[in-house]
Amino acid sequence: MTEGNGRAAVTADAILDVEDVELLEVATPEWKNCPSVWLRTLPGDEGAELGDQVAALQAQVGKTPGTSQKARMLLLAAVMVDAQGVRLFTTPEQIEKLGKRQHKVLARLEQAALRLQGWNPEGGPKAASGGAGLAASPTA
Repeated sequence: MTEGNGRAAVTADAILDVEDVELLEVATPEWKNCPSVWLRTLPGDEGAELGDQVAALQAQVGKTPGTSQKARMLLLAAVMVDAQGVRLFTTPEQIEKLGKRQHKVLARLEQAALRLQGWNPEGGPKAASGGAGLAASPTA
């Protein structure tokens, strides 16, 4: 269906029916048994919840050791998925163990996750690496 100007009419149903999750494969050659991992875009509600959790952690940066690492792990646990889009890390124990993996790999995954979400490390949510900590809300 088109409107008088020749453009397709947009409907709520058309928007709500679209499958808009994106997956991105990121190389992890340092992990010999896992040469790549998949990251997903977050749905709006999960992204907002993550932003709230990170904001609470940011209030503790400088006061409580490890808050930047916790913020990074919240992000990675939320976006790391298998090839079908199913979350890989769902328990606090798994997330804590993930945080003990090589820093440069976690930093690479974090940067890719931020870009995939459309979050600008310079003006919006920031990488936890480098002591900046993740920002609470995306810049869109």
